[in-house]
Amino acid sequence: MVVVAAIEALHYIKTKELLVLSVQELIDCDTKSFGCAGGYTENALEYVQKNGLSRESDYGYMGRERILGCK
Repeated sequence: MVVVAAIEALHYIKTKELLVLSVQELIDCDTKSFGCAGGYTENALEYVQKNGLSRESDYGYMGRERILGCK
């Protein structure tokens, strides 16, 4: 997801630390978007501002929406 990649890139530019953040969390938890069917950048950024975003290692990618939604 573009939003996750942009946040990772900006963090790296600022800190020289590489973060790998969870795309799956946005797919599952950003209720203003449409899961695997897509969504809007603004909604994803709003979700991250309000909730933060887990690392990929803590909320791994499944390639589909979780049946029970947000972990």
